[in-house]
This record gives sequence, C-alpha cells and structure tokens, in this order.
Amino acid sequence: MKQRGFTLLEMLVAIVIFALLTMAAYQVLQGVMRSDEISQRHGESLQALQRAMFFMQRDFTQLAPRSVRDETEEQRPLIIAEKYLLESDDMGIEMLVLGWRNPQSVIRRSQLQRVAYLLKDEKLIKRFYNHPDAVVGYEPREMVLLSDVEELNFRFHGSSGWSQQVSDSNQLPRAVEVTLRHKDYGELRRVFLSPEGSRAAVASQAQEDANRNTNQGGSDSGTNNGNNNSGSQPDPDGS
Repeated sequence: MKQRGFTLLEMLVAIVIFALLTMAAYQVLQGVMRSDEISQRHGESLQALQRAMFFMQRDFTQLAPRSVRDETEEQRPLIIAEKYLLESDDMGIEMLVLGWRNPQSVIRRSQLQRVAYLLKDEKLIKRFYNHPDAVVGYEPREMVLLSDVEELNFRFHGSSGWSQQVSDSNQLPRAVEVTLRHKDYGELRRVFLSPEGSRAAVASQAQEDANRNTNQGGSDSGTNNGNNNSGSQPDPDGS
C-alpha cells in the first residue's frame, strides 16, 4: 500500500496552529508573571507602610519631655512641627524620644534620641541623631521608610483641642495625628497617644471605674435597706 505524505498546505496549517498555541501559552505565562510581580510589589509596599507606622508609633508613644539645645545653647520647644522644616517638601517634625537602649552604658551616649520625620522626593524619611542636642559639624543619618508619599501632615491634641501647632511649647501634647497621602492607598490617618495622653487615659479610666463602683455600691445599699424595711413590717393579723 502506497503511503501518502503531508501536503504543503497541511504543513502550513500545522505550523500556524502550533504558532497560535505557542503565542497563547506565552501570553498566559506573561500574565501570570505580571500578576506575580504586581502582588510582590503590593506586598513590599504594604510591608513598608506597616514598618513606617511601627517606627512612628514607637517614637510618638515615647516622646521625651525635654527640649533640645541648638548650637547657641538656646532651648527649642519640646516638639517642632512646621511646613518645610529641615527642607521637607511638606510638613516636618522634630522631637526627642526615649528608649534608645544603651545596656550598661557601654557607649558614651544618652538613651534619649533626637529624631525627625520629613518628606523628600515623595519619600517618607526618618532622620536621627546620635546626640540629643545640636552638635556643630555633625551630620545626621537618614532612613527611607516609605515611597510614593505625596503629602505629610501632623496635628496635635492639647489642652485647647486639635491644632497643627503644639499649643504649649513646654508641654507634650496628649496625642499626635499623622496624615499622609499615598499614591496606592490614598489618604491614611493614624492617631498615636503620647506618654502624657496615656497617663490621662489611664487616670480617666480609673476615675470612671471608681464612679461606677461608687454608684453600684450605693444601689446595693439602697436595695438592702429596702429589703430590711420590708422584713420589719408588722403582720396584718397583729401577730
């Protein structure tokens, strides 16, 4: 029996089908790789955002009630927050924080650390110094916390309520509100209690608990007196 081979047309059709299948497989692979890249980039951005919030929470909850002395030995306010501070593209803030550990005082430095937050080229930057007071000729170090940040603002809660300026330069605010606008996440707002605010919250809660216990004790006393009075009523039959 004579065997018949493929015609030229059949070969061309087979090549076209193979090319289409290869192209479809390549597009699927490209889509998977693109989705994986987007997911990875989103995950890294979210992780950076969480890290930035962690640093700010740690610093604002450990604000130190000590002013910074500048190069002329003049004392600055406890917190400095204003537009374009430290050449920030938006609002910037500078303060002293506690908790810079120095076990057994191995390093000759204080456990206070001067830190600043500012916005530069759409990057949220934390600037920190080795000395709590200004030192001539010393250059601070910087760390980029978050990219794609378009705006950075701060508000402070003091005795007169919320304000973009610290109401009392010699007293810590009760809370600090941080608002930043991110290209991917939009406007983000967080409120951090300062040590002053934490103490006020604890005192307020203790006062509420004391008032609640007092009211409950008075209610129980009234109930007991009522029961005693009802028990001492004379018998209607005179017995």
